[in-house]
Amino acid sequence: MASLVSHLSQAFRQTGSKVRNTLPLTSDSSSLDEELAAIKKQDHNAFLIHTSLELGVRLFQTAKKMEMTGDGYLWIATNGMTDLFHSINSTMISSLKGIVGVKTYFLENTSEFQHFRKRFHQKFISDYPEEEQNEPGIFAMQGYNSVRLLEKNFHKWKPISVTTVEIVNVIGKGYNSVYWTEGLGFSEKIEDDTNGATSIDNLGKALWPVQPWYADQGHPRNLMENSEKTMRVGIPDQSLFEQFVSVKFDIQKNEDVFDGFVVKVFDEMMRRMNQSYEPVRFSRSYDELVEAIQLKEFDAVAGDVTITEKRHKFVDFTQPYTESGLEMIVPVRSRLSNQPWLFLKPFTAEMWWLIAAITTYNGFVIWLIERSHNKSLQGPNIVTQIGIVFWLAFTSLFTLRGDKMHSNLSRMAIVVWLFVALVITQSYTASLASMLTAQRLEPTIASVDMLRNKNATVGYCDGSTIVKDYLVKVLRFEDIKTNSYNSTHGYAEALKTGEIAAIFLDVPAAKVFLAQYCKSFVRTGETFKVGGYGFAFARGSPKLADANKALMNVSESGTLKELEDRYINSEKCLDEESSPDENESLNLHSFSVLFVLTGGTSTVALAIYIIISINDFKKSVQEHTSLFQLISAFIKGWHRGMRKSSSIVALAYPED
Repeated sequence: MASLVSHLSQAFRQTGSKVRNTLPLTSDSSSLDEELAAIKKQDHNAFLIHTSLELGVRLFQTAKKMEMTGDGYLWIATNGMTDLFHSINSTMISSLKGIVGVKTYFLENTSEFQHFRKRFHQKFISDYPEEEQNEPGIFAMQGYNSVRLLEKNFHKWKPISVTTVEIVNVIGKGYNSVYWTEGLGFSEKIEDDTNGATSIDNLGKALWPVQPWYADQGHPRNLMENSEKTMRVGIPDQSLFEQFVSVKFDIQKNEDVFDGFVVKVFDEMMRRMNQSYEPVRFSRSYDELVEAIQLKEFDAVAGDVTITEKRHKFVDFTQPYTESGLEMIVPVRSRLSNQPWLFLKPFTAEMWWLIAAITTYNGFVIWLIERSHNKSLQGPNIVTQIGIVFWLAFTSLFTLRGDKMHSNLSRMAIVVWLFVALVITQSYTASLASMLTAQRLEPTIASVDMLRNKNATVGYCDGSTIVKDYLVKVLRFEDIKTNSYNSTHGYAEALKTGEIAAIFLDVPAAKVFLAQYCKSFVRTGETFKVGGYGFAFARGSPKLADANKALMNVSESGTLKELEDRYINSEKCLDEESSPDENESLNLHSFSVLFVLTGGTSTVALAIYIIISINDFKKSVQEHTSLFQLISAFIKGWHRGMRKSSSIVALAYPED
């Protein structure tokens, strides 16, 4: 038996086929239904029977009860069964309808055989009157022929050609036969002058009237290929992303139309396997879709189905054909271009206060030094003079007034301040322009830890129990802090309104979502190693190895990349124009040296001016006084000067 299996395996390999499983049977095998049930789960549909006629009949009848015969199945018998076909009654032969096999060939229509047959019947009935089967088998014929050869009368008997075999197909209460002769090929009859058939195409109708090994177009296919039944493949119609799986009903064709990246990859894989399949819409959950394979509703599943350990209990998956992982997606920061106070953003609040203070201080110093030389800097009252101080201070930011300065001290102070003002205004302009034009998409939340610390609510795809379990069990989010959504629009709205702080999606789904909302959301944090999309087959399916091989070919040939570019990477951004996130404002540290420089220069100029003024005042005082008396007299004189300048201004504008 082991030798036979070895020879069969070698023969099958030469035709591109292989023996996937062997089932040893004995005459006392009492659990044929259990054995066949195990084989049926493995999705085998081509069987080779090498056993006795009695056991072969039992096996085939059991298979028929289990619906493992007929369309989509092929049963081939060796001559252990077929050599006895001519000796069994029509009732038994009809029970084997659908079996094909190879039978030892011998001539039955010669006078010598008919004479032998008559004598055999008489002898057999005499010796075994209770037996109904009285036809001579191949072994009787071979024994009779050997004896005749020994008697040297073989010239009256046509020897059995060891190079001719009979191929039979059981139909109705009999069987059809064709012949194969070494060197001649196939023929419908064995004739002395036969040249054989040049192709098995000419014998198909005679041997297989229903043409089980012919395609609809009439082209021949090999037995192993054509014995493969059309696979029934479940495809989900509730995919969140139509880019992956799209199932729509065509009213004109009155049928479902299947499209999308996943469907096309599966189609390419099946084409390379030379396997036909029937796509079937499925409207329940993905877990139920996977379990439907175990329930024999489908032979395989083609959808955006994530590979998980739980689902492996029901099916076997191909290798992933997409990137695996789970990613966190969050909004970008607030849009500055839409904020009414955007013009203040280039500087921090402290920076603005210091600019106002140093500007006012510099204006006061220049006003104090120049007021005695310039009547335009004098006013009728204190309020007017304060206004002049502020006007002088802030116009110096934009207008060079060096030609109107009378004192070198004021010129020194204003030159330094104008240099600092130039740097500040140019920095402000550059920073504001950057905020209005640069696209900086920084995440509002950088990690899962930040989400947990904020006790934030997160989202996931509706129906994806895998992602929810991972969020709760692995990432330790509270169950009440997880919301599910059934559309990409629902994701986006929930993120924009703050209903959720982040959304967790498989890597392929994240690519599509970010392509649609390219200006509002970004991926952030680490990629969690889970999942990946794979095609599901029945446990132990012999097609799995071929499917993986075909998938590798789809990938290595560049077809997978082409499909990904067509269905995923070509997605246009549907998001409205988005402005960059809040840029870092310029602070005091950036301009500290400049502020010290201008403030120090103005202070030095003020100090020198005060010292010169005191010295001049001291010279004008005749008597010697103490320092306190001198300062008091100086202040009083300065106050009289202020009132005098106010009177002068008032006299310059007399009433009508």
